[in-house]
Amino acid sequence: MNIKKDKNKGTYYFVISAGFNSEGNRRQIKRTGFKGKKQAEEAYLRIKSELAQESFVDPNNVTFGDYYGRWKLKKKLQIEESSFIRYERLCRLHIIPAIGSMKLQKITSAIVQNLIDHLAIERGFARKSCLLVTTIINDLFKKAIKEGLVTRNPVEGIDLPKKTDPEIVIWDEENVATFLGVRNDRQRSKYYVAVLMALLTGMRKGEILGLTWDKVDFGNGIITISQILESDGSKLSQKTKGKKVRKVTMPDLLKQALIEHIEFQKKDSPTNPDNLVFCTRRGKRVIPNTLNDVLNSMCEKYDLPRMKFHDLRHTHATMLIKENINIKVIQERLGHSKASVTLDIYSHLLPSMQHSVTEKLNKMFECDSTVTKSS
Repeated sequence: MNIKKDKNKGTYYFVISAGFNSEGNRRQIKRTGFKGKKQAEEAYLRIKSELAQESFVDPNNVTFGDYYGRWKLKKKLQIEESSFIRYERLCRLHIIPAIGSMKLQKITSAIVQNLIDHLAIERGFARKSCLLVTTIINDLFKKAIKEGLVTRNPVEGIDLPKKTDPEIVIWDEENVATFLGVRNDRQRSKYYVAVLMALLTGMRKGEILGLTWDKVDFGNGIITISQILESDGSKLSQKTKGKKVRKVTMPDLLKQALIEHIEFQKKDSPTNPDNLVFCTRRGKRVIPNTLNDVLNSMCEKYDLPRMKFHDLRHTHATMLIKENINIKVIQERLGHSKASVTLDIYSHLLPSMQHSVTEKLNKMFECDSTVTKSS
């Protein structure tokens, strides 16, 4: 095995004779820059095998998009479907359009950094989303290195945008009262009840759109959450975010709204093959972004503070905390893995609760404010 070490650089390289090209010139395949001898040997044996099977691909001509197709097929078998869907969407909409046509060997750290900066500054990507982009590119190049297509990972040394706490908007009691009054508006959106469900149960968007009528127990006032609609609306998944079935009680207000919604749905969506609580007029699954648009429209129409759909969940939790509901109960209702997770998210509300605690203590130990001095 003709593996040699570059004494000046301290890396390993090899040259493989691959016969002659169509013009009669000697063809050689040279690979350099391997950090270890074992890595070079693995690449050497792989190329020799590909040459023997006539499946060798000249890495000089492999684009990011070409290799992504191969990487994607294997990655799909290694990660959960929900994660793969996020990966595929980011690649399709942002990564491939930016660097898909570039040769793998020509993609540098500067090119990847420019992509991340563009997504953060121009597209408003949060640090978490930028991190996911770099994770995808990093994983792809790690595989390419193992196959001897490249010798360096351009993700090394990439700077991510500064971590910032997401802005959370919480409706106050007046805002909630205004929203509840919308149920009397005949011109309200057909998906008003879906938004109402988020506010009164703390359910996530995917859980609401994945809910089926057989999971709504009107007799006991309980909703069983056992599946979700994937974020791109492609399929129903029998796996919730917490990976376990949970039950949430529903107030009479929501129960009545759902009873009315059943009658509306019979006329609006007579065909409903998945037995969904919320579906389109043709009985199809509702694209999750639809609820974002509905909420934004209602906030504007009824002069409510604009918020993300997930903020309805935060508002629900806030209402429970202010009513001094046990944090363990809130954790189970929201589907958090531990009560500590719930406390971390809503710890900013706890200082304001101290005032109500003081008032209750004063009542518990109420005494005569007149101090009598002993003679």
